[in-house]
Amino acid sequence: MLEVTETLPGSAILEDTHARRQLQRAQGTFQKWPEGFVGFSARIVCRAGETELAGHARVMAGGPVDVTLEHPGLSAWAAAALAAIAEARTPRFFKDGDGRFRISFEPTDSHTPDRRIRVDLGNDLWCAYRLDGKGQIREQETIGPARRTHLTYDELLRTSPGRVVPTRMRILDWDMAAQTTLEAAEIEDAYCRVDHVLLPASRRTTRTHGAERRVLSMELDRHVILHRR
Repeated sequence: MLEVTETLPGSAILEDTHARRQLQRAQGTFQKWPEGFVGFSARIVCRAGETELAGHARVMAGGPVDVTLEHPGLSAWAAAALAAIAEARTPRFFKDGDGRFRISFEPTDSHTPDRRIRVDLGNDLWCAYRLDGKGQIREQETIGPARRTHLTYDELLRTSPGRVVPTRMRILDWDMAAQTTLEAAEIEDAYCRVDHVLLPASRRTTRTHGAERRVLSMELDRHVILHRR
């Protein structure tokens, strides 16, 4: 069902309730941490080239991430990676995320199982999702005036009936003005269960910038579930 929600000179902006429902169901297939989950701490080992350092990580659901390593660069990378994982695993209502915006199928796509769903974020910024035949998100693209980021989920791990987590991803950052690649990265994740909660066990990121290629990795063990005092 289509509903005209706003009219601009010479065009109509359409909201597609079917696209909205599809995206909500697709986002709901990603495994989340349980409601009330506070966070966890773990030992962390990071590697970059011949450098290997061990330290400590503390990750809060929907909150700060602290990584203690005697290497500012590796510490910052690990903290950003864990923050991204925590953001993806922290539960949030659809209405508080993409559900706040206008959602439709892209008009250039035919009605096939993997057509793209577009979310208009305003201020010349939008994102699009491509679903596979199972209704799972396989591609996500965010486009703005200056930057374009394309994320591909190459492998999804089934964690429970109807729930998955991405374990292999590719990211491409593109400078819209210069029409050049800012960075390309391949990411491999592994998870473990602690007290029935799915927690990150490792991440390996291969970054490519021009002719330069760099591999960064982290492994986590000795996980401890945190509780409210």
